Order: sequence, then C-alpha cells, then structure tokens
Amino acid sequence: MKYKVGKSSIQGKGLIVKEPFKEGELIGLAHINNQPTKIVGLNHNHSDDPTAGNIEVGNKRYLVALRNLKPGEEITTNYREQPELEQPEDFEKKKGGAVSMPTDKPEKSKKFSRSLDATNRLFTENNLFKRPK
Repeated sequence: MKYKVGKSSIQGKGLIVKEPFKEGELIGLAHINNQPTKIVGLNHNHSDDPTAGNIEVGNKRYLVALRNLKPGEEITTNYREQPELEQPEDFEKKKGGAVSMPTDKPEKSKKFSRSLDATNRLFTENNLFKRPK
C-alpha cells in the first residue's frame, strides 16, 4: 500500500501518503454500499481543500488523487461530495467534533476535520438504518 494510517494533523487518525501518488491515480476503495471500508473509508478526514476526490462506480466509491501527493501528506476528501456522510456543518453539534470554521484570512483558517467514527455510529445506532429482517 502506498498509504498508512497515522497521526493526522487535522484530527485523530488519518490516511498518510507513504509513496508518491500522481494526479488522477487511484488511492483505494473507500465505500461499498455507502459503508466505509476498514482502512481507506474509516481513516480519511474532511478538508475544504481536499487532496483526493471521489469516483462512484455502481455501489462502490473510490478515492483518486486530485494532484500529485508526496510522502507525509494526508489524504483528505470533501465530505460535501458524499451526502451520506456527516457534514462539516454538523461537526460542532456532536461530542468530540469541535472544528474551526474558515476565516476571511485563509492563512488563519483551519481545515474542517472529522473521522468517520460519528458517521459509523449514526449508521449502527440509528434504527432507521438497520437492515430488515
């Protein structure tokens, strides 16, 4: 794998580049049937300035590098492109989801961040999303 799970500079754990990715290169499978995969799906954080984009193929969602990525960079996506995920505007409303909002001075803005833990809890704890018997 050209990435690893490591300490995120955004929040908690993140998906960190180990070997360079070229723009447009496939990073990995992130979701199947809107459920996150164990490594890529569970460990990429949100950013308003993402390093990866989503490509949906049938019931699968893949991450693809939006630009050349160097070792040490974090692989992030814009959760707004994935309506099934918890959205950045909701981060502050949930426990453990403090986030800094952008300011009018980009150099002082912080990226939105959130692991998929809260989203996964939503799907597993909410009766609306339980599978029929």
